[in-house]
Amino acid sequence: MTTVPLWVYKCNARNPPPGVVVADWEQFFREGRREWGSTQAIRSAVSLRVLREEMAEGDLVLAIQTDRRAAMGLCRVAEFDDYRGADGRWERDVILESLRRFHPPVRLYELKKAQRALTQVKALQQGPVQTLYATTPREARILLEACGVEPGMLIRGRS
Repeated sequence: MTTVPLWVYKCNARNPPPGVVVADWEQFFREGRREWGSTQAIRSAVSLRVLREEMAEGDLVLAIQTDRRAAMGLCRVAEFDDYRGADGRWERDVILESLRRFHPPVRLYELKKAQRALTQVKALQQGPVQTLYATTPREARILLEACGVEPGMLIRGRS
């Protein structure tokens, strides 16, 4: 058995920093499956590396809406669409599928006051603005438990 990676994917629908694409997870969860992220839209070098080299089909994604300071739901990477852009460079879109929408959204930043373990999750700490954040297996369990999701989702059976 192996562990399924969990990525934290942050979007902002109001007053994003300059050069950051406006995105609202509510729109994604209404549709349930769609392209949600691209090498053409993501600006952070770290996030671009994740999208191009580290993220894989079947990985889990925790959807965080930063302007609401809350986790909106859980998704899975369904597939990638690789293509040549107008300038001839290889581009990549990620297609996500909804697994679970949180009703109500989970206010992780407020929960940090009561759940000390959340303060140790790097994706919830202050730092450089990114879109995609890697989590350790421990951080993934902490995040999923805080959101009321069975951490067993992180275990992939033998292939």
